[in-house]
Amino acid sequence: MVGYRTVVDVDKSKIDGSILAQRERQVEDWECVENCPVRKMGEPARFFPNFDYVLERMDVPFDYVGKAARKEKEAGLLGIIPCAKCGGLDTLTHKNVKGEDEKCIRCSHPTVKPIALIKWLATLLLPPPAYAPRRILIPFSGVMSEGIGAMLAGWEFIQAIEQSREYVEIGGARMRHWFGVLREVLGG
Repeated sequence: MVGYRTVVDVDKSKIDGSILAQRERQVEDWECVENCPVRKMGEPARFFPNFDYVLERMDVPFDYVGKAARKEKEAGLLGIIPCAKCGGLDTLTHKNVKGEDEKCIRCSHPTVKPIALIKWLATLLLPPPAYAPRRILIPFSGVMSEGIGAMLAGWEFIQAIEQSREYVEIGGARMRHWFGVLREVLGG
């Protein structure tokens, strides 16, 4: 089956990831393979189920994940990114204006997403291995929660764009940390 999709080409040789061209291009549509997360969700009608108040018996096509924990937000930042409040690079706590101990905060982004949720969403978007290298563009990447989730889901090439220098540095440190975690899990 052949269809038309808008394709955005990105020049990865430029540091800022400038968009070179956006155009309609004829591409082949593909169908889900066995064990594809999208296929597991069922038909489109599954998004509008007729609930009979017996949700316990349904295979609901969505997942709930709580907000990102401070430990997840700060993973990999100690010794690399200074505390946003006291400026200490290796400090765990500092005194607040009342003289009380307060935990250092290195990831100052206001909306860090939970990595488990982003990994689940990135898995839904992941094309079959036949389309490798699978590439994803993340505009407004913030501190790279979406990039980490995409990497953990199996995307081979991740292009991220962020305008804030502070968030780029935090996101880079977080990405390096999670890449190391992934390498340990995969044994190499």
